[in-house]
Amino acid sequence: EMFLAALSQRTTKLRMGLGVVVLPLHHPFNVAERVATLDVLSSGRVEFGSGRGTTPYIVEGFGLDPQKSRAAGNESLQAVLRMFEEDPFTGFAGEHFELPARHVIPKPVQLPHPPLWVAATNLETYEHAARQGVGVIGVTRNSHSETRKAIETYRSISR
Repeated sequence: EMFLAALSQRTTKLRMGLGVVVLPLHHPFNVAERVATLDVLSSGRVEFGSGRGTTPYIVEGFGLDPQKSRAAGNESLQAVLRMFEEDPFTGFAGEHFELPARHVIPKPVQLPHPPLWVAATNLETYEHAARQGVGVIGVTRNSHSETRKAIETYRSISR
């Protein structure tokens, strides 16, 4: 993020992507503030990539439970998107996060929020992203045929 902040001050047209914020490892208030700050610094050129953390690097290194990370990531993203849109944020009560009402500043330049992307390694995530209208950052641990099927599925659902 520091690199993107510096880059935002040296460019005027380049779009910048956070690819990806592993949501279960970061508090939703911090995610909303950091993404919105980059969007403000870049005059609305940020794209927000998120993921739940399924790679061995994340799972083993941070002790993340892949069985719980999908629900925690989805909850976090729901809360962050509401933080971008609500003023003040009215709070959030979920299984993984209990967030009080408060002002979350700054708000992003892009309304209602920067474009969303999600890291995907399995067909279920591609399908979910397509239904939500979210872009996909394909992680290439899969075979060529698995990846092709996932992309075709994404495209057919998102049409």
